[in-house]
Amino acid sequence: FHGLRRWVTSSIDGDWIMGSLRDESTGEGSSMNKVVIDLVSGFLAGVVAVLVTGPLWLVNTRLKLQGVKIGKAGDGNVPAKQYEGILHCMYKISTDEGILTLWKGTFTSIILSLNPAIQLGVYEMLKRHYFLRAGVTGSDGTGISSGASFVNSFLAKFIATVLTYPIQVLQTRHRAGIAKKEGGAD
Repeated sequence: FHGLRRWVTSSIDGDWIMGSLRDESTGEGSSMNKVVIDLVSGFLAGVVAVLVTGPLWLVNTRLKLQGVKIGKAGDGNVPAKQYEGILHCMYKISTDEGILTLWKGTFTSIILSLNPAIQLGVYEMLKRHYFLRAGVTGSDGTGISSGASFVNSFLAKFIATVLTYPIQVLQTRHRAGIAKKEGGAD
């Protein structure tokens, strides 16, 4: 992560990136700007991880769903086991459906890389609100009880999960190869 952060702040035009994030009065980066750099670096690290591990997640989903009847219940047709293992599954998908199929659901995974950013943003907002209500003047976490910190963390993760859950459903549908039927619900 720290290596990626150094790369983000020094690549493309590091002076432009750091210059745009500097506080004009002091010439130093503010703590808010450091958060922005950390969020961008974290998101880019998430994108790289998604691109590298995407095929494995697709194979994982396909292996779990083989032999499972997907669709309307009652007709009794359960598909036979198609894959013998991870490598066989990757080979069969790439030969039967095309190599790019291994990256199905990648776009939704990249969007889901925003989940931690949403969680952090909501947590910081709740923490600031707590400090304002309690009259505490530190932003370093002093004065916040462990109970309040737990509740803020819980609410932040809950909100981030609720906001991104529909995307997780779409991602699973893409990886499983399930298409929404025209003119009706599944």
